[in-house]
Amino acid sequence: AIATTKLGTGAVLQVVQGVKTAYTSTTSTSFSATGLKATITPSSTSSKVLVQVSLNGVDASGNTNRNASFKLYKGGSFLDWIIDGHGFSSSIRLSTVAYTKLVSPSTTSATEFEVFFAEQGGSGLGVGFNNFPSSNNTSTSTITLMEIAG
Repeated sequence: AIATTKLGTGAVLQVVQGVKTAYTSTTSTSFSATGLKATITPSSTSSKVLVQVSLNGVDASGNTNRNASFKLYKGGSFLDWIIDGHGFSSSIRLSTVAYTKLVSPSTTSATEFEVFFAEQGGSGLGVGFNNFPSSNNTSTSTITLMEIAG
């Protein structure tokens, strides 16, 4: 094995992934946890973490307009919007949302990243993800964390 001290800046030191396959929805206009999360423990305070989120089968059930919003939290606090008010009408029901962000956590403590969601600006009816009817309302959404040597 090569010691991490011998690897150059930009080297990928570790990869952690969180996976969710169950259809998950909310009718709330207040943000709540989706259960899609992962925890990484950086080996150095100079490391960066590349966060990649793939939300599959983002939907709005029913036939009225509503908006799906997703946020990224780090250590229980808001970090960034993944998507704000992704609109759906009765004729647009499914999509995939991809998100990438490079974060400098400046710690060697375990750090959790988690996706939160809410229905915003619409009718207050359900929005969700992992909704692919051909797969019995299941698909795979992921959050991938990569530690990058600083």
